[in-house]
Amino acid sequence: MLRRLLLAPLLAGLLLLPTPAAHADTWEGADASGDVHASTYQPEPPPCGTYTDEVRPEESSHDIVRLAVTHRRAAVRLVVDFRDLSRRGQHSTDLFLRTAATTWELDVSRDRRRGKTRTFLARAPDYEAAAEDANECGMYFVNSGGPECPGLEARVLPRRDRVVAVIPRSCLRNPRWVRAAATAYGDGSGDSTLHDRWVPEGRADNDRVIGPMGPRVRRGAAS
Repeated sequence: MLRRLLLAPLLAGLLLLPTPAAHADTWEGADASGDVHASTYQPEPPPCGTYTDEVRPEESSHDIVRLAVTHRRAAVRLVVDFRDLSRRGQHSTDLFLRTAATTWELDVSRDRRRGKTRTFLARAPDYEAAAEDANECGMYFVNSGGPECPGLEARVLPRRDRVVAVIPRSCLRNPRWVRAAATAYGDGSGDSTLHDRWVPEGRADNDRVIGPMGPRVRRGAAS
């Protein structure tokens, strides 16, 4: 009980810490700005309709510009910085953590109306395998689930243009290292959906559900 009482304020404090300079237990990578995509669906022609995708450089609330990881003894802290994160409206960030054993997916979503932040941590499905069973319109379904994670904390911080998540390492089965990826999405103008993800400079997008991963970030000695 004492350990849980001590760990809770420690994890909450990690949410507001500045990202430290790069060491063995920390890493950060920039992403180009002005590369948000908008997808619009039209029901014609049947049966699948048509999706139109275009770049909207003026969209800034979902424009990822930086991804950072701090891997400490107690928890993994993830930071996603945006060009200009809006204070209102639906906003979701999917964070992926790959370990030696599995890949985890954390969804951090701000409610469109009430502004509440919700989180869902699960083992990431095998999207590529599921896509092999796609229907004629390219749609497929996946199931995902994961353990309860006491101590998981996440916040959407528009004043700092930032989404922060702190995941206790015990929920991730205490990995020796992690690799991270991030995707943001939300409502655009009209019927469009906005989306952007972190892609390291000099690398092409992999065009998969889980975007490019950063390097391995090993556990540090500090708590």
